[in-house]
Amino acid sequence: MFDPVMLHSILTTEHSGNSSISLFNIPFADKGKPAPFDVVKLPQPTNVTEKQPKSQPHQVLLDPTGSFLLSPDLGSDVMHVFAIDQESGKLNKCGSNSTIYYDKGSGPRHGVFVTSSEGHHARLARSPHRERPTRRHGEKTTLYTVEELRGDVCSFDVSYVKNGCPVFKPLSACFRPYPGSNFPSNQTTLGEIRAAGPTLHISVRKDGQFDGNDSLVTLKPGQKTVTDDDLFSSGGKTPRSFVINKKGDLVAVGNQDSSTVVIIKRDPQTGKLLNEVASLLVGEAPAEGSWGGLSSIVWYE
Repeated sequence: MFDPVMLHSILTTEHSGNSSISLFNIPFADKGKPAPFDVVKLPQPTNVTEKQPKSQPHQVLLDPTGSFLLSPDLGSDVMHVFAIDQESGKLNKCGSNSTIYYDKGSGPRHGVFVTSSEGHHARLARSPHRERPTRRHGEKTTLYTVEELRGDVCSFDVSYVKNGCPVFKPLSACFRPYPGSNFPSNQTTLGEIRAAGPTLHISVRKDGQFDGNDSLVTLKPGQKTVTDDDLFSSGGKTPRSFVINKKGDLVAVGNQDSSTVVIIKRDPQTGKLLNEVASLLVGEAPAEGSWGGLSSIVWYE
């Protein structure tokens, strides 16, 4: 389970293991095991491979209006799009004209919506209540996604039609956000993508560019090439999860294989990552080659 989202009094999570999205009423009761009120089973891929043996939803995210929920499917090379019933919270699958289809073997893993105005953009965060945010005139909405298997970042213009699902149009060719457009190892993969202020940030797992520790990449809108100056140490190994606080001046990184939470100072005006200010070992680091460590991290503000 990664990146759960809340809408009204509903918690939505994705499950890679059983190819489904579950919806729970919250808060949970004091006694008893929480049970979902709805489970959406996802279709299996038509082309099964060793790396993509089944549907693997890796995230759920709300669109800016709070009316639609998306889930990148690493196993099926699609971005599922659902309309949310605002009364029941249940999900209704949007048509194929709203589904994003990626190249075979891409493995979309994580995405983020941003709105832009006058050359700047801001992350889209929602509180779990019924009011829907509205787009102001002149604002542009873009969806950015990262792929685990191909290692590219892609961008899509988002347009809305009355009484219909959103439509996603590719803005430009996808590209690999790394110096020279080449990863140092075939084990190197992209993890998550976040946005705040004037920049995007992407975690890179198993590149070991900082004395064995891995990297965070900082991009500006429209940037297509990456230099070493755009890389910053995650402070640990395998940054599976990271989040930016509301002020935009701190980044918390959950490094899975070193099992460390690292706090990085960030300039909210430029988006530049400045320096590591804290590091904490949580539990024990997993043995090399085994699963374990930190899986997800959030700010409680």
